[in-house]
Amino acid sequence: MASYESLDEIDLEENSAVEVEDISSQKSFVWYKVGIFAFFVFSKELTDITPPYNQNIRGKCGLCKKFISGRHGANTNFSRHYEQIHPSKYSTFKLQNEKEKQAKKSEKRKRVETPAKTKLTDNQKIAAKARASEFFVRAPLLLTEQEKINQRILDYIIADALPLSTVDSYFFKKMLQALNPKNVLFSSKTLCSLITKDFKKFHSNLKASFGKVSVISLTTDIWSSRHRSFLGVTAHWLDEVTFQRHSAAMGLKRFTGSHTFYKIANLIPSIILDYGLTGKVQHIVTANGSNFVKG
Repeated sequence: MASYESLDEIDLEENSAVEVEDISSQKSFVWYKVGIFAFFVFSKELTDITPPYNQNIRGKCGLCKKFISGRHGANTNFSRHYEQIHPSKYSTFKLQNEKEKQAKKSEKRKRVETPAKTKLTDNQKIAAKARASEFFVRAPLLLTEQEKINQRILDYIIADALPLSTVDSYFFKKMLQALNPKNVLFSSKTLCSLITKDFKKFHSNLKASFGKVSVISLTTDIWSSRHRSFLGVTAHWLDEVTFQRHSAAMGLKRFTGSHTFYKIANLIPSIILDYGLTGKVQHIVTANGSNFVKG
């Protein structure tokens, strides 16, 4: 995309009109030349593709060079920038945009009043079908379908202990878009929210299961990885009706400092209290280290 030094270099009439695919000239839709987006410069990663609906995008103002962030399909932040920082240019744009809208409405009325008698050629029919197919592919997923995809991504990140920034990777996004173009991608910040929500649900369900039993045993151990220590606690119990055996991880707490008996003795009860197991824990199986078995 060309870099504009000022708004005066941009042909408002050419760039503010929506460029849909024209059957006769075979022009393709170019999202970054539509409306207010035409006044911003976007990275090659964004201009090489058509971003999914509602994806985060970032562009540089062609006039003041300030970077503005927003979403594809919602130009509020970009319009607000020109309205507040470059009001005269924005007024010109709005006036031109309104004229184009009125011209389109007038043309539409003429087509309704005077239906075209010419028939489409085979090539024009093929182009029209391709355009319709593209529209339906880009339509957003149903909420339930999107939630299923989000959960699969969440499971993949957690199960393989991948960094949260994985979902921000350009190639990870391209892979998901290739698998399902309708998928709405989310950022690492959203991933953090999803993980927190998933953990709260797990914690609530596990606590409800503990409420149905009267006796529980625990196993615990401490280990280190990459100069970081962790205390893991797992619960084990029998269903008092079916006698089916169950196990579940209760916690994986960061353990700082020396692995002393007193630190361990303070941390384990806090986990027991968090799950409402006071008075239900009958046995705790640990390693045979001196920090677990105080002499």
